[in-house]
Amino acid sequence: MHFPKLKKTSALFLKSIAVVSVVTSVIVAAVTTHAQPLRNRAELPNMNTWEPLLGKMTPEGTADPSAVVFNHNGEEKVYVYTSTDSKDLCNTDRAIAKRYKGNGHFCMQQYRVFTNSTANLDARNWTTHGGLVWQASVPWARQQTTEGHGGSATMWAPDVVKNGNTYYMLFPTLAKNNHQRIGVATASNPLGPFTARPNPISTANGFDHVFDPSAIKVGNQWYIFYVKTGTEQARDKKTGALRYRDNGQPLYFKSIWMAKIDSNFTSISNPRDLKLDRDSYLEGPDAYYAGNDLWVQYASVSAEKQAKPGGGFYPAGYELKQAVAWNNNRPDHMFDTRPGVQVHSFGTQGTKHGSVIKWKDKYFSFYHDHKSAFGAPWAFRKAMYSQVEVDANKRNQVKPFRPDRKVNVPSIGN
Repeated sequence: MHFPKLKKTSALFLKSIAVVSVVTSVIVAAVTTHAQPLRNRAELPNMNTWEPLLGKMTPEGTADPSAVVFNHNGEEKVYVYTSTDSKDLCNTDRAIAKRYKGNGHFCMQQYRVFTNSTANLDARNWTTHGGLVWQASVPWARQQTTEGHGGSATMWAPDVVKNGNTYYMLFPTLAKNNHQRIGVATASNPLGPFTARPNPISTANGFDHVFDPSAIKVGNQWYIFYVKTGTEQARDKKTGALRYRDNGQPLYFKSIWMAKIDSNFTSISNPRDLKLDRDSYLEGPDAYYAGNDLWVQYASVSAEKQAKPGGGFYPAGYELKQAVAWNNNRPDHMFDTRPGVQVHSFGTQGTKHGSVIKWKDKYFSFYHDHKSAFGAPWAFRKAMYSQVEVDANKRNQVKPFRPDRKVNVPSIGN
């Protein structure tokens, strides 16, 4: 570059160059962004639920959809288990309600399940089933109150698996000592009723301050994926410098862990930080098979702001990513994170937990968006899903996509 010559260039010409440069940058960014396929999306049904504390019916959001296919009594269906957001309980200013908010953001008192047996998962054919487990019914959860609620509404992302003839719901919530713990509720029917065990999973092997469980069986061994503080100090993405909290203590982001777990889901062994997507805040793992390959999907706060078609930007920070086991028979040998993004950021800013299933020879991705129709966007979320493609040449990787227009029957188009 010849900087002396630039000094002789007219100011008007320089402004023209600047404008062209900005326009070119926007076009390049748009082309890069729009090359990511858009997929239509369908939504789980809207709900209203009786809110005992407020004495009225109130809209209820759905979040953290954990989809699974069960064949129960000879009938195969898709079951989608969700956590729930109570709109009015979260947004009310009444002092009596404030102590039920999880961390001041969500009011999640129970779990629900939706079922569908149509081949294309037509959104008009979901059946809504009642509350499966309420925090107030969990003996070890934060102290209950005279109103019949748990001391805070912290029934976060659940998972349900079947082992033998028993269905196990693994769920996180705050214990009476305010530690994040993972408990188990059992049932003989995937629709419940589920009964919470008197105690959470053992804290041996560091299984404390944990949340967002996902269980899967590999051969004869069960594994559990979950969230806990990572083992490596976070670094600045641009400079590589180690990061510290305001009080001078080292900063460690939440990370995805895995461990072996016994078949009765009472204790873990051999826990390991998978060190996925380092230097980012992670949540919501979901382990699943695509073909014969074992994948884990997780929520990551790492996306850059990207331009939307027609103007504006997609939210920065939040997307779903995916990693594949190096050895399908030994997932504790770590995962390959190169596959990267599965669901690009969209909608309203916020983490987008989800899951993936194969149903009638098609793959579907479930996730949620943060809705803003009822005041603060974090107070009300909505579960939805898209049909997705897998790439047989990339170990059945779910091809990345960005959710777009709403439909009743999701398809591979948009």
